[in-house]
Amino acid sequence: MSTETAAAAAVSTILSRCPHLEPVLATHDRVPLTDGHIDVYSSSSRAKKDWRGRVNVQVKGRVGKKPAPSF
Repeated sequence: MSTETAAAAAVSTILSRCPHLEPVLATHDRVPLTDGHIDVYSSSSRAKKDWRGRVNVQVKGRVGKKPAPSF
């Protein structure tokens, strides 16, 4: 799995905990400014009448160092 895919999946997982947010994130896209958006709703029904806005997002991921083994 690529770093970008893992980062987008992690962000989507966190945002899925809130019923008022709906992440729409793409990976390996060619759009230079954003990787997707997050739709914001006033209720958990996510009906068209409850839609409040959209936030464009850019997801950045990086590979961390493995922790040193502790003895």
